[in-house]
Amino acid sequence: MVAIDQFKKLGIKDLAARLGIHPFNVVRILTAKNLLTPELHFEEDDVEKVRRFGGVEYWWTGGCEIATDTIRARGVLRSIARELLRRGLVGDTTTRADNIYRGLEPEDERVARRALNVLIQEQLVRTLPTPLGIHVSAAPDQRQVLERLAEGREIPPALAVLWLG
Repeated sequence: MVAIDQFKKLGIKDLAARLGIHPFNVVRILTAKNLLTPELHFEEDDVEKVRRFGGVEYWWTGGCEIATDTIRARGVLRSIARELLRRGLVGDTTTRADNIYRGLEPEDERVARRALNVLIQEQLVRTLPTPLGIHVSAAPDQRQVLERLAEGREIPPALAVLWLG
């Protein structure tokens, strides 16, 4: 690191890049937490604060892997169901929707985005608009369906659209 870089302030785009979110979402978090300053410059320490305040998580690092499956897209789908349940994200306990796919490889991210949409359409996952963005959780009355899905024992037919085209 060049000596001058350590004194350089971060802008919204820098903060967004470090967090892996869109700059709009940085502004959304800062506004919701009443932390938006007119200068729009931030310290390195602010990255962790914004991450924490905004509920920005990185699921797919540190040992969390895509389920092994003969069809990769089905493995991604099963992994989403597994992680929602493992993390206790059922009913009123929610997470940012983008936590579900942040950090995945580009193709897996594309599948995860589609999978989340299908899970929502099939009412297996609920959405909740918040000042921090869209949050999601497993529908409490669909927990057993999601458990069977996560284990690969039963895949609802409507979800096959993810790998059948």
